[in-house]
Amino acid sequence: MTSSATDQQDFFLEKPLFRWLLIGILCVLALGIRVYRISDPPLEFNSSRQYQGALLTRYYYYMADPAASEWQRQRAEAQKPPNYEPPVMEKITAQFYRITGRESFWFPRLLSVIFWLIGGAGIFLLSKKLWNKTAAVLSLTVFLFLPFGILASRSFLPEPMMVMFMILSYLAIVHYTEKPNLLRLMIAAVLAAAAIFIKVQSVFMVLGAFGALMISRKKIRQVLVHLHSWIFFFVASAPGAIYYLRSLFISETLQSQASWSFMPRLFFTSLFYKGWFQNVGLIVGFGLLILTLLALPLIYSRKTPRALLLGLGAGYIMFCVVFNYHASTHHYYHLQIIPLVAVSVGFLGAVIFARLNESRTPWKLRAAILTVVLVAFALDGVKQVVIRRNWQERNMDFAKVVEVAEEIGNHVDHSLRCIFLDPEYGSTLKYHGWLSGWIWYSATDISINRTFRGSSEKTAQELYFRKYAGLKPRFFIVTDFKEFERQSDLKEFLTSRFQIMASTPWYLIFDLARELK
Repeated sequence: MTSSATDQQDFFLEKPLFRWLLIGILCVLALGIRVYRISDPPLEFNSSRQYQGALLTRYYYYMADPAASEWQRQRAEAQKPPNYEPPVMEKITAQFYRITGRESFWFPRLLSVIFWLIGGAGIFLLSKKLWNKTAAVLSLTVFLFLPFGILASRSFLPEPMMVMFMILSYLAIVHYTEKPNLLRLMIAAVLAAAAIFIKVQSVFMVLGAFGALMISRKKIRQVLVHLHSWIFFFVASAPGAIYYLRSLFISETLQSQASWSFMPRLFFTSLFYKGWFQNVGLIVGFGLLILTLLALPLIYSRKTPRALLLGLGAGYIMFCVVFNYHASTHHYYHLQIIPLVAVSVGFLGAVIFARLNESRTPWKLRAAILTVVLVAFALDGVKQVVIRRNWQERNMDFAKVVEVAEEIGNHVDHSLRCIFLDPEYGSTLKYHGWLSGWIWYSATDISINRTFRGSSEKTAQELYFRKYAGLKPRFFIVTDFKEFERQSDLKEFLTSRFQIMASTPWYLIFDLARELK
């Protein structure tokens, strides 16, 4: 199907007012579900990572606040997590805290919402340019209402900003390859640089998009020696390369993280493939994944869409290979696949509606079908998010989680020498209880450490004395009782050796300075 033929069969050419009305309803609904109780603690989605951002923001805020007490600064500094990527969101949020004079969760989460909605505008324009207006509306709906995407796009994470810049860079790259000039090249390169700088994991899909689109118009040898190729590569890569290489080799803050990112032995286990498959299913659902694969043969005759989607697909696979541990264990690392799926599914939907046009199906019936499909998809996304938002982990609502963390903080006098066995790796305890200390990992994490990193400790007692005792911890706090039962040797070691300072249905606190007689 040619571009002009597709445009002639564009459902929305008949009723532009209906198109904008539908888009308006979708955008209002998308904004509404994302700001729903946005000021609450960020506990419904990947809370440990969100609280890491909150703790880092607290550090920047109190270190620069002349009114902060020495007690607050001391704990904010002790709680400061390592920087695994540039703290752009955290520094913007800290500046907002200084203006308002208090910490709050809603501002950074609202920033993520705005970034995602801007990305939605980019998806609409990209799909419209590649296909037509019908595909653009369908792609926008998929992008805005995937349940996982809704949760991620209202979170205190850098990923929504990264995804926004990735989408805008794709759009700019397509514009450049249509009519190459230095201005368009620089716009595309700067947007790509922003995405890569925010999170280096985006480099593969961004460079894949540019490389594939260039190769679709020139021979590979010509692309490799073309001045514009080198300008794009340098401008897009330089800011991120400077930051991440400095963090890896000079400040060494990324060495531990890098050692976890790529584990060659994972390729020979089912953990990698099973984890990757499950994460993709969680992000986009297997139904949409199948529709994406069905759309690929249909784009073969269209050079620009074919090159872009194949470049993005190849870049995504390369990301999963290079970051194989995170690809198999960290679901939110796969958010970058959502634009690829949204554009592909939008095209497939446009083809279906083009066939309805050809069959002379009455306009009102086509409008009803489209409205029902889009609204049903959107409402299903809303429903899943509301269910997740009201889900009570450990039989505690969000207010209770905060209350328990504050109670624990008071019990241990906000100690900076605690060990945590906690579902959120101690992040909520640190933030709301003003504590600090060290993580005691889950049995799964300990097993991975032994298998892939060569850790030799065989028992909890051996691990405690080799890794923790020299740090002189004062308290061992248990809030993950399932994990505590699972690590029976840890339970036996603590209960037989140390006094229990506090015991409730929600936590146990062992006093490591008081051994049993």
